[in-house]
Amino acid sequence: MYEREKDGSLKQKQKITLEDPENSHPHSVNIASNNKFIYIADLGKSRIYTYILDTDTGSLQPHANPFIQLENGTGPRHFEFSGLQKYAFSINEHSSSISTFKIAESGELSLVNEISTLPEDFTGKNSTADIHLHPSGKFLYVSNRGHNSIVSYKFNETKGALELMDFTSTRGEKPRNFAISPDGNFMYVANQDSDNISPYKIDQDSGMVKELKDPLKIMTPVCINFL
Repeated sequence: MYEREKDGSLKQKQKITLEDPENSHPHSVNIASNNKFIYIADLGKSRIYTYILDTDTGSLQPHANPFIQLENGTGPRHFEFSGLQKYAFSINEHSSSISTFKIAESGELSLVNEISTLPEDFTGKNSTADIHLHPSGKFLYVSNRGHNSIVSYKFNETKGALELMDFTSTRGEKPRNFAISPDGNFMYVANQDSDNISPYKIDQDSGMVKELKDPLKIMTPVCINFL
């Protein structure tokens, strides 16, 4: 953790070392909207670590229950909160799955379930990459690399349940990242290995993803952000 000086330079304030750093592979850091908790997805150890954030000092302390362990080889990559932040999801790179967690008031995570991101008849190689909740909070989307698809789910915040809606071709190879426009109307998928970005329209009522015009050619796109 770094602190910004008046001249714009950075000064290291705190260093966090996860257990077994040789095998750990922390892939993403995620701050809860209440600014009380930070969750770190460790792809190498298949764990989600929880830290308590002190917003006055900017320091982190391990939670009383410092991590939740997923099955070895799961590989949680990215982490996303539900709209009301009662639940959270990890997209699991190695097992091609989504884990759903319930978030207690204490910040502790408990595993609700884990579901596959692939069709039952798919037999090829695959790894998942990215995960995003629609601004409405009603739909969740993930990307498959290998099956080369965006998977759409309907999310029930009351029950914490995901319902599969559809698989949509990314019209390219290895969709490493995708982004949803702030108004929730559009999705753009960065296909790393086919050098293109594919645009889509999102139906606001159904959450279904529909192809727009032909993909845009661009060299090795790996990340999309809106300004």
